[in-house]
Amino acid sequence: MSKSVITKINTICSLGIGFDAMKKNIAKDISPTKIKSFEMYDLPSEQYIFTAPDFEPKDILGKKGLRTLDRATKFLMCAIETEFKEYLEGLPEEERPGLMVATAFGSVESIGNFITDSIRFGVSAVNPGLFGNTVINSPAGNANIRYNIKNLSGTLSTGLTSGIEGLIYACDHIAQGYLPSILYAGLEEAASYQFASAIAENCLSTDDKIRPFSQIPQGYILGEGVGVFLVENEKYADKHGRKPIASIEGYASGFDPNGGVYGYNIDGDVIEHAIREALRKAHISPQDIAFVASSANSSYGDLAKARVISRVFGADKPVACYKQKFGEAWGASGALSLAAAIADLQKKSVSPIYTDGYSKIDGINLIKKQEFPIDKDYAIVLSSSPDGNCAAVVIKKQ
Repeated sequence: MSKSVITKINTICSLGIGFDAMKKNIAKDISPTKIKSFEMYDLPSEQYIFTAPDFEPKDILGKKGLRTLDRATKFLMCAIETEFKEYLEGLPEEERPGLMVATAFGSVESIGNFITDSIRFGVSAVNPGLFGNTVINSPAGNANIRYNIKNLSGTLSTGLTSGIEGLIYACDHIAQGYLPSILYAGLEEAASYQFASAIAENCLSTDDKIRPFSQIPQGYILGEGVGVFLVENEKYADKHGRKPIASIEGYASGFDPNGGVYGYNIDGDVIEHAIREALRKAHISPQDIAFVASSANSSYGDLAKARVISRVFGADKPVACYKQKFGEAWGASGALSLAAAIADLQKKSVSPIYTDGYSKIDGINLIKKQEFPIDKDYAIVLSSSPDGNCAAVVIKKQ
C-alpha cells in the first residue's frame, strides 16, 4: 500500500507567519506576551500568551467578509491563502483535495460570547450572523466555501490530541482510497474562556516560561495558531510532480480509561502501546529514531511521557519540547509540533528549550540551551490528553 507524504506546509504561530519563519526561529528562545483583556472581557489578572506576531488577517484576506468570521477561521484561511491558494486555483474540479480540520474547541470565544449575550440581553439581541461561529466546524465550512473545496469537509475534536488525530484521520482516508490528497489542518484560537478555566484549575505558569518535565508540574502558557499540510498518496504526488517534504511512516492512537492525577495515568501504558505500534507500522526500531517530539507542557502528564520515553528509547534519546516555543495550543499543538519536527529533521539538529531553575524528571535526554546534532531521518511526534486519548506518528525526512 502506498504511504502518505507531505508536499506542502504552512504555519502561523508565535514563531512567525509561514513555515520558513518557523524554521528560522524554532531554535531560538521565544518569549510570550502579556495581556490583560481579551475580546469582550477583562481577565482576572495579567496573563502570558504565545500568539502570532503581527498577525493581521485583513492584510492577507482583504477586509471584505471578515467582520463576522471568528479568529480560528481567520487563522485557517490565512494559512491557506498564503501557501495553498495558487495551488488550489490551478487544479481541475476532480483533483481538488479534501479538507480535514482538527481543533479542540473551534471558536470557543464565539460560542461563549453568543451564549452570554443571549442570557444578558435576550435572544432577540444577538447577531444572527454570528451563529455560524458557534459550531465547531465553522473554520472548515468557511474555508470550503472560500476555496471551493467540495470533496471532504471534516472536523475532528479529541482534546489535546486533536492535531495528531486529525493527521491520522487524513492518512487513513487516503489509505482507504477515498481521496488521493487532503489539506489537513490543526488549529486553535486562544479565548478568555480558556484563560478562565485554566486559572480556576491552577494550570497556568506564574511567569513567562513553560518548564517541561518538571518533577513538580509548574503549569503551561496558552498558545494559539495553525499548521496546514497537503497530505497526499505518495504515487499520486509523484504522478503530479510534487516532491515530498516528509513521509508518514507509521501511526497509532489509543485511549486509556485508567485516569490518575488530573486525569493522567502516570504509568503511560497506552502511550507506550501507541508508540510501539507506530514504530511497528513504520518497520523501524526505537534506535532508528533521531529524536522524540514529546508534547510535554509541565502538567502531570509529563511524568507518564518521561516514563514511556525512557522505557522505549532509553535515557540517551534526544527529546524536544516545542510547546515551550508556542505554548499549549490545544488542537494546533500536534500540527505545530509536526511542522517543528520536520523543520528540525531538515536542519539536522534538535531545537533546545531555554528554561532554568527547576528540577527535571530523570531518565530522559531533554535538549536544553543549544541545538543537538542528529544524523538520522526519522522522528516520532507524541500527543496525549488528560481525558485518556493518546497518539504517535513516525515521520521521515525526504
